[in-house]
Amino acid sequence: MKKTLFVLLFLSVIVLPAQASSGERFMDGLKNFASAPLEIPKKTAYYAHETNYHPFGIAAGLAEGGTFMTIKMLKGLVQMLTFPVDPTGISYDSY
Repeated sequence: MKKTLFVLLFLSVIVLPAQASSGERFMDGLKNFASAPLEIPKKTAYYAHETNYHPFGIAAGLAEGGTFMTIKMLKGLVQMLTFPVDPTGISYDSY
């Protein structure tokens, strides 16, 4: 489970930002970073509605919302910090 989560986090943070232009990456990063705290109430409301016993739904929503918020904030931060790097301009020497 942890290994799968790490691989998905790695792919979302490293691979996906390299596919957009630098201006788009910065704006996407800013959007992700700014909207990350909204994941907690979104997931809490969802799980509180889906479960029959609301305290368990609220606890599950807080846990998953906090996890999603952390991942989204890290992704946004990495996108904002690496926006000047042009992944298409990197050339490698063949030896």
